[in-house]
Amino acid sequence: MKSLYGSIDKINTGDKNTWPVSDDTVMFLATGEGLINARNETNFHKRMVEIAKAYELSMGDMGGRAPGLKCMSSLSLLKGKLEKFTLLPYDPRGGGCGRFSFLLLLTI
Repeated sequence: MKSLYGSIDKINTGDKNTWPVSDDTVMFLATGEGLINARNETNFHKRMVEIAKAYELSMGDMGGRAPGLKCMSSLSLLKGKLEKFTLLPYDPRGGGCGRFSFLLLLTI
């Protein structure tokens, strides 16, 4: 990277044309943001609500990307009532990076 760009400070990550990221990357970053926002929260339910909030906000950055159907349908079912995430039906066919994010959450 340094030989291509000089230093990490020179990399423009604010322009999707020069530094495109996938929908999975956006969701992974949202998971991290939710965890950071809930870092002092000991209640698992409240921690998950913070992550759900971050997921909902991340949908505003999905232009030109292809978020998974499971993620989109789950957020649609919640209709802004993120504290109801426990009512979402489990889908054994759902996959993607969400499973990894959940495993990451369990390690904290």
